[in-house]
Amino acid sequence: MFYDNGMLKDLILNSYKKCISFKEILEAFVKSHHTESLMVWQKHHDNRSVLWAKTWELNHHNERVVIFLDEKSAEAIDPKSPVYIKLPFREAILKTTIEAYSKGCFFLKIPTEIFWREFRESSRLIFEMGERVAELRATQLMTKNDNSGNYKVFIKDISKSGMAILIPESHYHILKSNRQIEFLSIDGSVMLSPKPAQIVYFQKEKKDLNIKGTWYRAGVKLLRPLSDDFIEKLHKSESQVLKSLTIDCFSEDFKNVVEKEVETTLKKIKKNPALSKYLDQIEISRNEDLYIEEHIKVLCIVCSFMARAMNWVTDLSLQKLIYVSYLHDAPLLNVPKLTKISNLREFDKVKGKLTPDEQKLFLTSPEKAFAIALADDTAPPDAPQMLLMQKELPDGSGFPRRLSAQKITPLAAIFIVGHDLTNEIMSKKDWSLEVWLEKVKPTYKIGQFAKIIETLENSKHLFKRR
Repeated sequence: MFYDNGMLKDLILNSYKKCISFKEILEAFVKSHHTESLMVWQKHHDNRSVLWAKTWELNHHNERVVIFLDEKSAEAIDPKSPVYIKLPFREAILKTTIEAYSKGCFFLKIPTEIFWREFRESSRLIFEMGERVAELRATQLMTKNDNSGNYKVFIKDISKSGMAILIPESHYHILKSNRQIEFLSIDGSVMLSPKPAQIVYFQKEKKDLNIKGTWYRAGVKLLRPLSDDFIEKLHKSESQVLKSLTIDCFSEDFKNVVEKEVETTLKKIKKNPALSKYLDQIEISRNEDLYIEEHIKVLCIVCSFMARAMNWVTDLSLQKLIYVSYLHDAPLLNVPKLTKISNLREFDKVKGKLTPDEQKLFLTSPEKAFAIALADDTAPPDAPQMLLMQKELPDGSGFPRRLSAQKITPLAAIFIVGHDLTNEIMSKKDWSLEVWLEKVKPTYKIGQFAKIIETLENSKHLFKRR
């Protein structure tokens, strides 16, 4: 952080509030778990000793955190003194005690209260780089009828009372010395009167190979909150991935049928406490990364399109495909990085970076998803079996049962192929159905899989990128 003066320090301290909700405290740990290190310290009288954590693990089922220290910090730790931790998510600060200690690591209980930034609400929306734009001006530079101080920035996340914006290096030095700003437009919506705001902090963004130049993230506190309706509008507006899909064979009637089925499926899941927790986890993941939620939405569209193209559409078949789309990754939602591993080939490439527990979780996830659906009295017929077959491949090289094409049900085959196509759409901005078909033909050349690919070949003029 960069502090200009004592007044700014007071502003930052006043922007913290206490949180005692275990769900929100757990959310802070989950959203911070992508970081490799934490800021950890202990106090001894008036001195503070910083302990450098190399890595850390979260076990939210047992409400425990395990922190691994470097050699120097391990020697300095006092197991009897309280431990203070600063998490990346909302810059949360917490105090807890050491429950157990062994050389190089110690175990902490997740605390019952934390302090985090007040202007960064948990109910905020997260966007990809370049997806949403805002226009602002530094008020200290303003002159009458002068637009020279207007700047376009990217929105990283937003809530009613604050947001994070991404600023290119060319704007950084100007805005750093002019922290009073006004928003003229947000996501294309022009403000009826400029929305005043205060830049609270800056931090340099990590390098991204897909983004050119140096960028800074700025935490912004809105001095006049946005309305609930405005936030709802942002939430409902389509993402760039969904906007990129053009499906010409979807009539308005069929779109309505699919949307109604999604709505019905979600209502059923929400009514079941054993299943609704997975929707809560998807919501938590959405606040940190849009991937999981978008993946599910695109998967529903792709599978519905494929069933339609194959003339396999009934109310029941749509129920099955949408139900399976929402629950196929349910066992992996606590470890989001595992949801991006598609098959054993990809698993073998990253296996060395996964813990033994993460490896086991991925390899048993189809069976766990099967068990989840099997325990659900409202699950559509065959949905548990489809979940069990989701990682199988026609040549028998999938898992967990290494089934051949002849033993995989038709709708499970649609889901398997649809999931593959969804991964292509999610991972490549310039995706092409034609290019993808050429790539996967050798994989799906057997039995009903070959028929699905042939049908897609004949329908590729209907399903394309805008």
